[in-house]
Amino acid sequence: MIVKINDIEVNSSSELQEQISKFHPNTKVKISIFRDGRSKDIDITLKNMYGDTGIVKSNEGFTIMGAKLNEVSGTEKTRLGISNGVKIVELSTGKFMKAGVEEGFIITRINNRPVSSISEVQSIINNTKGGVYLEGIYPNGVIAYYAFGV
Repeated sequence: MIVKINDIEVNSSSELQEQISKFHPNTKVKISIFRDGRSKDIDITLKNMYGDTGIVKSNEGFTIMGAKLNEVSGTEKTRLGISNGVKIVELSTGKFMKAGVEEGFIITRINNRPVSSISEVQSIINNTKGGVYLEGIYPNGVIAYYAFGV
């Protein structure tokens, strides 16, 4: 159980989130934990939601390998009969464009793993060696598959 952040006591998950939100990724923070009847201090380096230490700008989408991604609305998921996915809203020169992917494509799986968020897409691609296999659907209902090397 985490009981302190930089010597400030936290008694609930909301207090923990409040304290952590005061710092940026790549900041070193001392956390105090209570485990097995003992207290212990641990120094950590904070990471962002994508697992690295860069600053993430919210609500601006995310660009990876030339594809700008955004979350898929619930309405669009319902209309297409899908439960998950991340939409390519803009393409520029990069791996996605070279593979033949077009704007509007909704990625539902990468390397046979379902994706529901931009952070999942980034994590899978960043941890892939060799090739990337995309499965998804276009807004007109056409299902498509693409593959490219990393």
